[in-house]
Amino acid sequence: NPMQGMFPINGPAWSMFWELLVNIVFALWLFRLSIRALCGVALVSAACLVFVGLKYGMLNIGWEWPSAVGGLPRVMFSFTAGVVISRLFGGMPAWRKGWVAIVPCLLLMICIAAPVPVVLRPYYDLMFAMALAPLIVMLGLFLEMPAKAETLATWIGYISYPVYILHRGAIGVFKPVA
Repeated sequence: NPMQGMFPINGPAWSMFWELLVNIVFALWLFRLSIRALCGVALVSAACLVFVGLKYGMLNIGWEWPSAVGGLPRVMFSFTAGVVISRLFGGMPAWRKGWVAIVPCLLLMICIAAPVPVVLRPYYDLMFAMALAPLIVMLGLFLEMPAKAETLATWIGYISYPVYILHRGAIGVFKPVA
């Protein structure tokens, strides 16, 4: 089946595959680059991301064989942008500690839940991936959760990966019941 996921037994493993590949590239080459060179890699990755985003009409790509070519620019841009953000701002103290730190989380949920017309989907996805997501990451870097929410925020962080890895299997088990 051409629409078969790259990893049919564990669907979410597709993103781990691309992330592992980009981490290997980082370990072999990217970590040596200056911020300026990393920005160049991010720009080339962004250009490739725009190409595949417009070609497929969205960025929900890289997980199945027909769009597998889109997986690398999808992960490479985000990873490289994250490294640039970390190098530029990673050692800075948080600007503010308090409930305002929930703003990036709310912004992310709004962006994910926003209804987007099909004709605008590639532009929305590209705007989110290339502008909003890095902005949300930077906001998260500069804002610190209040002490009252730290335990809950830490727990949510710890369970996010297991939920991601298991969600497809859980949906497969409970969908017939629902």
